[in-house]
Amino acid sequence: MYYLFFNLFFYKIDILAFGSSFFKTELLALNWQSMNKFKFMWRYTRPILTLKSNKITIYGDFIFNRLSLLGMRFGLVVDVLYHSKTIYYLRRAGFYTVGLVPVNHNANTLDFAIPASSDSLLTQVFLLRFLTTIKQNTATTRYHNTRGIWLLS
Repeated sequence: MYYLFFNLFFYKIDILAFGSSFFKTELLALNWQSMNKFKFMWRYTRPILTLKSNKITIYGDFIFNRLSLLGMRFGLVVDVLYHSKTIYYLRRAGFYTVGLVPVNHNANTLDFAIPASSDSLLTQVFLLRFLTTIKQNTATTRYHNTRGIWLLS
């Protein structure tokens, strides 16, 4: 799992992270890289698209298909029970989904399920801290790699 996220952050693949509004700053930090794609979407979406549960409407299909056309193909879902309708949209738009799935929930709801003992805030905090640490490690590795190339020339 570490290497999956390390490669995603290293090659700057746009990740669209979904979770509850309790983790607003952490989710915005993870979504910061893909916000360049969002600046063209502000007239269609609200900035809280990733923080609230989405209703099943034609509007939702339009938004997620538009994000798919913009090149976003990876969705990270922190709270599977809260974002069940969002997972429906992500599946319909062809996103690859990864996230925490409680043991008592169906593991096939996501493409890559990370099993969790329960659906608690503590496990979600652990995952988000783990991902931000991986993102920092990736940025450090990218810096050292490019610094080495720059010093050789």
